[in-house]
Amino acid sequence: MIRFLFLGALVLSFSLNAFASEDSADSLSFKCEKGQSFACLKLGSMYYSGKGTELNYSKSAELYDKACKEGDMTGCALLGLIHHDGLSGKIDLKSSLNLYKKSCEGGTAFGCHSLAKSYLEGDGTKKDLKLAHKYFNKACSSGLALSCLEVGANYEKERGVKKSKKEALRFYDKACSLGEVKGCIKVGVDFMQGDSGKQDLIKAYDYFEKACNGNAYDGCLFLGAFYQYGMGVKPDTLKAIDYYLKACSNDESLGCQFLGDIYMQPKNLDKNKAKKFYKRACKLSDPISCEHLGKINKEK
Repeated sequence: MIRFLFLGALVLSFSLNAFASEDSADSLSFKCEKGQSFACLKLGSMYYSGKGTELNYSKSAELYDKACKEGDMTGCALLGLIHHDGLSGKIDLKSSLNLYKKSCEGGTAFGCHSLAKSYLEGDGTKKDLKLAHKYFNKACSSGLALSCLEVGANYEKERGVKKSKKEALRFYDKACSLGEVKGCIKVGVDFMQGDSGKQDLIKAYDYFEKACNGNAYDGCLFLGAFYQYGMGVKPDTLKAIDYYLKACSNDESLGCQFLGDIYMQPKNLDKNKAKKFYKRACKLSDPISCEHLGKINKEK
């Protein structure tokens, strides 16, 4: 369910941005009654999010249904998500599947992605990894970054398609270029390790930087390591600390652990700071940091 709610948020964001205006709920309701499907879709999104009006999934479902019947395929996909998660009543996986199919056939990438998820997880239908791959690929071709990431995973994990590292990286790279920064991490790691050819730390750095700037904090961890150990860049402890701190501040336990390690080094020794970061990492369930914290406390 969590994956579908995430996708729902993604589509919701698309809906609100695509029809951004100062229209009130009353104004949109009037336009919706006059047959303007985009108004039904936006008003439905307002009820879905509780922004600009009350939170009401049942009203949202009614409006998405109206938009869908008037030919708005995004409305069909969103209504499918509501049925999938039972937000306006009971869970109805069959209805959600049919709505995803209708939306996908109507050219909506979100609908194809949702349909692919249904086949991947066996929601309302028999699991079919080949069909899941087909619809992820279709959504990716329409420019949906999250679907490109899934296609990459299919090739990496041999999920409904023959395993291919080259194809996996091609789709991860496409996902990255479309703004899905998890794809940037995948490509960056490959360049860093030289798994698909010659190692290229400069390219790896560029991908990790894009990931870090896009709030994929694994990327910040890699950048911190590059500066800490001088991998393709001049060693710079202060820059390493900055990147680890960004990761740690966003609950990446390894960022906190690495900060603790830096402050335990003789040239940077500051046991109070080390203790502070180990304590945070330990709270984030990092066992190594808990062990280091115990040792510092024992010394005292």
